[in-house]
Amino acid sequence: MPTEEEINAEVEAQLEAKRQADELKATLNEKQAEAFDKKKESLLAKAGYDAGQVERYKALLKGETEADVKAEVQALQDDLPPKQNYGDPNVGNNAKTPPKKKNHEDKGRENYKRLVQKGKLRGGKRRWKND
Repeated sequence: MPTEEEINAEVEAQLEAKRQADELKATLNEKQAEAFDKKKESLLAKAGYDAGQVERYKALLKGETEADVKAEVQALQDDLPPKQNYGDPNVGNNAKTPPKKKNHEDKGRENYKRLVQKGKLRGGKRRWKND
Protein backbone atom coordinates (compact mmCIF):
# COMPACT_ATOMS: atom_id res chain seq x y z
CA MET A 1 0.00 0.00 0.00
CA PRO A 2 1.43 3.42 -1.03
CA THR A 3 2.25 5.87 1.66
CA GLU A 4 0.69 9.29 2.02
CA GLU A 5 3.84 10.99 0.70
CA GLU A 6 3.85 8.82 -2.44
CA ILE A 7 0.18 9.64 -3.04
CA ASN A 8 0.85 13.37 -2.56
CA ALA A 9 3.84 13.20 -4.94
CA GLU A 10 1.73 11.40 -7.55
CA VAL A 11 -1.09 13.94 -7.18
CA GLU A 12 1.45 16.78 -7.49
CA ALA A 13 2.87 15.19 -10.65
CA GLN A 14 -0.62 14.82 -12.14
CA LEU A 15 -1.47 18.44 -11.29
CA GLU A 16 1.79 19.60 -12.87
CA ALA A 17 1.07 17.53 -15.99
CA LYS A 18 -2.47 18.97 -16.18
CA ARG A 19 -1.11 22.53 -15.81
CA GLN A 20 1.42 21.93 -18.61
CA ALA A 21 -1.29 20.39 -20.80
CA ASP A 22 -3.50 23.44 -20.23
CA GLU A 23 -0.61 25.76 -21.15
CA LEU A 24 0.05 23.77 -24.31
CA LYS A 25 -3.65 23.86 -25.25
CA ALA A 26 -3.71 27.63 -24.73
CA THR A 27 -0.58 28.04 -26.85
CA LEU A 28 -2.04 25.79 -29.55
CA ASN A 29 -5.32 27.73 -29.60
CA GLU A 30 -3.40 31.00 -29.83
CA LYS A 31 -1.30 29.73 -32.76
CA GLN A 32 -4.41 28.41 -34.53
CA ALA A 33 -6.14 31.77 -34.08
CA GLU A 34 -3.09 33.57 -35.50
CA ALA A 35 -2.95 31.19 -38.46
CA PHE A 36 -6.67 31.65 -39.13
CA ASP A 37 -6.18 35.43 -38.90
CA LYS A 38 -3.41 35.19 -41.51
CA LYS A 39 -5.73 33.10 -43.69
CA LYS A 40 -8.39 35.82 -43.47
CA GLU A 41 -5.79 38.44 -44.43
CA SER A 42 -4.63 36.40 -47.41
CA LEU A 43 -8.20 35.85 -48.63
CA LEU A 44 -8.92 39.58 -48.39
CA ALA A 45 -5.66 40.43 -50.17
CA LYS A 46 -6.42 37.89 -52.89
CA ALA A 47 -9.85 39.53 -53.30
CA GLY A 48 -8.10 42.80 -54.21
CA TYR A 49 -8.17 44.77 -50.97
CA ASP A 50 -5.10 46.84 -50.05
CA ALA A 51 -3.28 46.57 -46.69
CA GLY A 52 -5.38 49.23 -44.95
CA GLN A 53 -8.62 47.66 -46.09
CA VAL A 54 -7.41 44.20 -45.04
CA GLU A 55 -6.79 45.42 -41.48
CA ARG A 56 -10.13 47.23 -41.35
CA TYR A 57 -12.31 44.49 -42.85
CA LYS A 58 -10.60 41.53 -41.18
CA ALA A 59 -12.67 42.17 -38.05
CA LEU A 60 -15.89 41.88 -40.07
CA LEU A 61 -15.18 38.25 -40.97
CA LYS A 62 -16.75 36.08 -38.26
CA GLY A 63 -16.70 32.67 -39.98
CA GLU A 64 -15.10 29.76 -38.16
CA THR A 65 -14.20 27.66 -41.20
CA GLU A 66 -12.35 28.56 -44.36
CA ALA A 67 -15.48 28.03 -46.47
CA ASP A 68 -17.46 30.42 -44.24
CA VAL A 69 -14.75 33.06 -44.50
CA LYS A 70 -14.59 32.69 -48.31
CA ALA A 71 -18.36 33.21 -48.50
CA GLU A 72 -18.10 36.27 -46.25
CA VAL A 73 -15.29 37.71 -48.38
CA GLN A 74 -17.45 37.25 -51.49
CA ALA A 75 -20.36 39.01 -49.77
CA LEU A 76 -18.00 41.77 -48.64
CA GLN A 77 -16.79 42.24 -52.22
CA ASP A 78 -20.39 42.69 -53.34
CA ASP A 79 -21.12 45.26 -50.60
CA LEU A 80 -17.73 47.02 -50.42
CA PRO A 81 -15.78 46.60 -53.67
CA PRO A 82 -11.99 46.75 -53.40
CA LYS A 83 -10.31 50.10 -53.95
CA GLN A 84 -9.20 50.43 -57.56
CA ASN A 85 -5.68 51.64 -58.27
CA TYR A 86 -6.62 53.06 -61.65
CA GLY A 87 -9.15 55.51 -63.04
CA ASP A 88 -12.19 54.40 -64.94
CA PRO A 89 -11.78 55.23 -68.61
CA ASN A 90 -14.25 57.62 -70.17
CA VAL A 91 -16.78 55.75 -72.30
CA GLY A 92 -16.56 58.21 -75.20
CA ASN A 93 -12.78 58.45 -75.14
CA ASN A 94 -11.86 55.95 -77.81
CA ALA A 95 -8.31 55.34 -78.96
CA LYS A 96 -7.20 57.85 -81.56
CA THR A 97 -5.34 56.83 -84.67
CA PRO A 98 -1.87 58.36 -84.77
CA PRO A 99 -1.22 60.80 -87.63
CA LYS A 100 0.39 59.45 -90.74
CA LYS A 101 4.14 60.10 -90.72
CA LYS A 102 5.42 62.13 -93.61
CA ASN A 103 8.58 61.30 -95.43
CA HIS A 104 11.19 63.86 -96.45
CA GLU A 105 9.90 64.06 -100.02
CA ASP A 106 6.42 65.11 -98.84
CA LYS A 107 7.89 67.74 -96.50
CA GLY A 108 10.01 69.14 -99.33
CA ARG A 109 7.02 69.38 -101.66
CA GLU A 110 4.96 71.19 -99.02
CA ASN A 111 7.76 73.65 -98.29
CA TYR A 112 8.34 74.33 -102.02
CA LYS A 113 4.62 74.84 -102.62
CA ARG A 114 4.35 77.20 -99.62
CA LEU A 115 7.36 79.27 -100.74
CA VAL A 116 6.03 79.53 -104.33
CA GLN A 117 2.62 80.68 -103.06
CA LYS A 118 4.24 83.36 -100.87
CA GLY A 119 6.28 84.59 -103.83
CA LYS A 120 9.62 83.79 -102.23
CA LEU A 121 10.49 81.45 -105.10
CA ARG A 122 9.69 81.64 -108.75
CA GLY A 123 8.28 78.49 -110.02
CA GLY A 124 6.26 77.39 -112.93
CA LYS A 125 2.81 76.04 -112.75
CA ARG A 126 3.35 72.59 -111.59
CA ARG A 127 0.76 70.05 -110.80
CA TRP A 128 1.22 68.49 -107.42
CA LYS A 129 0.44 64.84 -106.88
CA ASN A 130 -1.39 65.39 -103.63
CA ASP A 131 -3.55 68.42 -104.58
